[in-house]
Amino acid sequence: VHKVGFDWVNDLLGKHFDLMSEFNDFLECCENIGN
Repeated sequence: VHKVGFDWVNDLLGKHFDLMSEFNDFLECCENIGN
């Protein structure tokens, strides 16, 4: 049970970090357009 919970947390964190990196890329694109 603990392993499944741990995998679930890792999956959730992985998706969160993917979204954050995509958001950072988006912000960099916006900054480049602004400049």
